[in-house]
Amino acid sequence: DIYGQTLGKDAALTFNVGAAERQLTGPPGELVGADSAAKPKISIWTVNEKSLRVSIHRVTPTDWDTYGDWLQDRDRLAIPGDLLATLTLPVKVDPDNRVETTIDLAPYLRDNLGHFLLQVDQTSPPRDRWARQSWTGWVQVTKIGLTAFVDGGHVLAWANELGSGKALAGVGVTLGPKGRSADTGADGLASLELA
Repeated sequence: DIYGQTLGKDAALTFNVGAAERQLTGPPGELVGADSAAKPKISIWTVNEKSLRVSIHRVTPTDWDTYGDWLQDRDRLAIPGDLLATLTLPVKVDPDNRVETTIDLAPYLRDNLGHFLLQVDQTSPPRDRWARQSWTGWVQVTKIGLTAFVDGGHVLAWANELGSGKALAGVGVTLGPKGRSADTGADGLASLELA
């Protein structure tokens, strides 16, 4: 070679590759916004799954803390919200490749809006508990975008219309289930004290 080393002879190697491991993933984060400009749906991606079991629960913002508790202790606590549907969704067969399956939320909306907890599980989970995969998310279908800026003593919230970016007046903003609240002004802003 270029360093003056003597190279060995060419060797042919064979690698046996089996099937890809099963995989189930959904959108990242505990709170997911469905695209307000499109059909309200959530995408789940899988590898080598034939079907998915989906439960859809209606929740409200006051269920957020209970949802957080449930995420920490799923074995002992009941999933919050009202069960709307339990579905088994077929998955397009494409061995060893990532496949997208969508969950349509339109039938469960009220006035084209809603908050849902989705639990997606393998229909035939592995025997070993540690190998089982699922996805859980709080899915919000809304037309309001909310941005919050926090400093040591205040929260400044800005509400806007997702479709246009236009500031929204009269949107109620509340800190926690029993915290301070304020409505946004004509500029879409609301200021709340933390203490």
